[in-house]
Amino acid sequence: MASNTKAPVHPPLDQNLVDTIAFHEQHNADFPMFVFSKDPGQDVTEISYGQFAKAARRIPALVDIEVDASSKPPVVAIIAQSDTLVYKAVELGLMIGGLIPFPISPRNTAAAVINLLKKTDSHHILTTKATLKELMDSVEAELKDTDPNYKLSIIEIPSIAQVFPELSDGPKSDKPDVLADYPDASHKPSPDDVALYLHSSGSTGLPKAIAKTHRQLEHIVAFPSFSEFKKWSPRVRMLGVQLPPFHAMGLCIQLTLPLYLCATIAIFPPVVTAPHMLPMAPTPDSILEHTQRTKSSCALTIPAFLQIWAQDKHALEILSSMDYVSFGGGGLSPQAGTILREHGVRLHCSYGGTEFGAIATSSLRDGDEDDWDYIEFADICTPRWVPQGDGTYELQFLSNPNHSLSVENLPDARGYGTSDLFKPHPTKPGFWKIVGRVDDVIIHSSGEKTVPAPMEALMASSPQIMGAVMFGQGFDQPGVLIEPMPAYEVDTKDQQQVANFRNLVWPTVEKANQVAPSFSKVFKEMILVADKTKPLPRAGKGTVLKKAALVQYHDEIEALYATMASVDSAEHIDPPQAWDHKGVSKWLLEHAHDLTNGKAIKPEETLFEQGLDSLGATILRRRIASALQSVETDAGKAALASVTQTLIYNFPSINALASRILQLLDGPDAAGPSKTQVEIIQETIAKYGFSGEVVNASNRKDDGVVVILTGSTGYLGSQVLEGLLKDQRVTKVYALNRPGRDGDSVAERHRKRFSEKGLDESLLKSAKLTFLETDSATENLGLDDATYAELSASVNVVIHIAWRLDFNLSLASFESNIRGTHNLIKLVRSGGHAEDVKFVFTSSVGVANAWSPAQGLYPDDVLPDAKYAAGSGYGESKYVIERILAASGINATAVRLGQITGGAQNGAWATSDWVPILVKSSIGLGALPTAKGTITWSSTDGVAGSVLDVVFYDGRYPVAMNLVHHNPVDWNTTITHIKEALEKECNISLPFIPYQEWMERLGKVSGSTSSEEMNRIPAIKLYGFFQALAQGDLNLTSTQTEAFGTVEFETIKLKNVSKTFAEMPPLSTEHAYSWIRYWNSAGLFK
Repeated sequence: MASNTKAPVHPPLDQNLVDTIAFHEQHNADFPMFVFSKDPGQDVTEISYGQFAKAARRIPALVDIEVDASSKPPVVAIIAQSDTLVYKAVELGLMIGGLIPFPISPRNTAAAVINLLKKTDSHHILTTKATLKELMDSVEAELKDTDPNYKLSIIEIPSIAQVFPELSDGPKSDKPDVLADYPDASHKPSPDDVALYLHSSGSTGLPKAIAKTHRQLEHIVAFPSFSEFKKWSPRVRMLGVQLPPFHAMGLCIQLTLPLYLCATIAIFPPVVTAPHMLPMAPTPDSILEHTQRTKSSCALTIPAFLQIWAQDKHALEILSSMDYVSFGGGGLSPQAGTILREHGVRLHCSYGGTEFGAIATSSLRDGDEDDWDYIEFADICTPRWVPQGDGTYELQFLSNPNHSLSVENLPDARGYGTSDLFKPHPTKPGFWKIVGRVDDVIIHSSGEKTVPAPMEALMASSPQIMGAVMFGQGFDQPGVLIEPMPAYEVDTKDQQQVANFRNLVWPTVEKANQVAPSFSKVFKEMILVADKTKPLPRAGKGTVLKKAALVQYHDEIEALYATMASVDSAEHIDPPQAWDHKGVSKWLLEHAHDLTNGKAIKPEETLFEQGLDSLGATILRRRIASALQSVETDAGKAALASVTQTLIYNFPSINALASRILQLLDGPDAAGPSKTQVEIIQETIAKYGFSGEVVNASNRKDDGVVVILTGSTGYLGSQVLEGLLKDQRVTKVYALNRPGRDGDSVAERHRKRFSEKGLDESLLKSAKLTFLETDSATENLGLDDATYAELSASVNVVIHIAWRLDFNLSLASFESNIRGTHNLIKLVRSGGHAEDVKFVFTSSVGVANAWSPAQGLYPDDVLPDAKYAAGSGYGESKYVIERILAASGINATAVRLGQITGGAQNGAWATSDWVPILVKSSIGLGALPTAKGTITWSSTDGVAGSVLDVVFYDGRYPVAMNLVHHNPVDWNTTITHIKEALEKECNISLPFIPYQEWMERLGKVSGSTSSEEMNRIPAIKLYGFFQALAQGDLNLTSTQTEAFGTVEFETIKLKNVSKTFAEMPPLSTEHAYSWIRYWNSAGLFK
């Protein structure tokens, strides 16, 4: 058929689909609505609007389903493997006949189909009985077993010969052609009547039926994703072969786009001429072939195909010849997008959902081409952005007259929460990039959050990888489940094949690691290869159903983490070439280099200062253990047994670690006597202490209070910063912080913390605040000469809060903190007016680690004997600074902090702290623990206020002051307040049991490595800590002393210095309620 070269008449956009096809039959009958190519080299076949209208009008008589005008229109499910041309005619034809079509994916299970039928009260299925016999039989069998009274009619979908007789090569029917009339005005549906049903993918459970009204279908064409095409000349020829006809994207491209905007849609040729035959399946090659054969100018496809085409030179040539290539339904890796753009592909991104429509697309304006992965939202919609506290925002839509929503799920307004996370463009307002989903975020045991979508998309760009799903909820490190392309499938029972595949894809995984914060990086050992007999489950549009995949591979993921926790089961690692200091050091350097993203490692410095984190320490320990398995001697076996969890922490440099490994191999007597921890503490004090007099060459001119504050992005530091910025006496604050690990600017990290804690964010714009992002452990605090000189001349207060919080580390691992503090003291001592400067250091009650409660109260003083601090690297490092400050000659004090709770603003208390972990675990264990004794916890705002009082104190400081609550309350009183708050705020009711019984319950599950169990009872990961508390509780003889046998402290000196501290109220019911509300809002109890 020859194509009509005139311009079609566009229909009104405020009428339903049935009225629209009637309009086309009258005005555009000869214009092509669909095109397809049966054979290469032949002209395309065109299906005109008139042909399609007649085909659709044949459907009511062919399906012969009775419609009772006095009752609701019947819902007819379409579960069929038929050609797109027939499918779309049936879909529209059912509407003409007064029926409501419900296209359903044939990939659904029988249980899912039955659920969808019942939710929509559908009693009719149009299907292809021969090709879907197993599914239909299962549906009938399950209904017979579970609901035998449910009536269901299963009807064969009309064939191509019946719907388009002119396309059939078979004998023509003698029966008269029965064409349904279009509904007259009295039978037309209203705009808010249901036009059809669609369904969700079922990625989080059974798929949900979603009603689409006629008004909502009309709104689709007002979205920029489609409305732009109306302006194009010549007419758009849109590729539609790649889309499943039952999907929302298929509905939009294959039906609404041609009907409302007069676009011509290219489809696969109809090939189902017998009941047993299947329609053509879209593959990367078949899609490209029919793109050329149909001369399609535009395409909207899924990212999975673009990832493959980006690796294919021929594909790139075809795509670059098209006017428009867009993708939706998932993310495209930046690498694939860059390749496509560099080859001239006019690449765009579309965003939509079954619940709210195709509401956004990337800019078509000149100059915006490189922002292909950012979208702009249609003017007709009302987006609401909900900040997540990490620079991302959840998108919510509010209903309005021009944008009707199919689902409304917000508690406070008529609207829909998408659960999709976006980031704004750094320089272009109104441009947004999707980065993941709220329910995709992986929360690790550390409290850190991994957003997997960008990493998964990058990994999926590899030609060896068909799909990638990250995991790690409740564990301290993430992993990734990778499904190989068919050409790279492996036998997962063959560890050598698995290792080879890991090596093959490792460069791609490393690229993904480079765009992620350190806590989100995936180590090679954490790559789980999908079994070829268990392909990853996918939605109709080809995207991986991630939640279903994680359920499917639950046992394998649990086994992988159990393997990680074991030494015996470690996989083979090539050992050092020689077991001497040079060989072992070289081997350790290679692995440390690998585990720190290729950093140059200095063998004499601690690995933790050079980028190794706790996850890397775990991997390195396993690799050492694996290498030692090659030493088949008694000494090798003994050395292997000594590779404990703390090995890397106790020997944190390459030199120290190599010496320790060789010492283990030589036997316990080979290395000679080792230094005591007290000697190491004393040596560290000597190394970083000062000698000589301070410099007081000139008096500093009085420009008000000028402060250096470290740690201002933390829970306490942010509160202190707010207080400084509010105080009129303060003229300048230099907020000195290390660069963040997540890529956020220092200003953004402050904004997030202020938002999280309910502090006044407007203060961060104060002219007296200057952010300095630097490493204070380097020379001159890491600052340029001019800035260093400015600080030296002007600062008269230093508040030093920043410190690494990790109780696993040895003293050596805190050396960068100690060196940074040394540099701050050096700044003060050499500035020319040292006597005018105050130095406030927040120390810790951990300096009393080895103090016995029997010795009485720990004094408000710095004890000269280091033995009382020995036992924990964290407390030892704080003690080292106390000693250095006490002898430094400057006006300095160490304010020792005890347990800090959430503050008055909103109760914000880090969910990774031991108290919220105890409360969360108590829910899992079914009871809250009672205990003897009192607690001396202080709220964040009370501690911050006390620190500020110290700052503004006139006079010489005491060398040390203890900040633990001077008005203790019973543990049982506070735990009762928590119990009441849980009941009122969360509807969680728990009984009390003694702490020892609580520990027994914890002990029964302490050996579990299940992620679900550790998420339910996170105290498993702190079992040793809680066990120590239990021992302290057993030893306690008085209810008037600190609970769990904790050391008690003098507080007289701080009472004399700080009015806030002296008047600090005891913990109350209100405090407990605010903590529970915060933890609940932070998702702790989910």
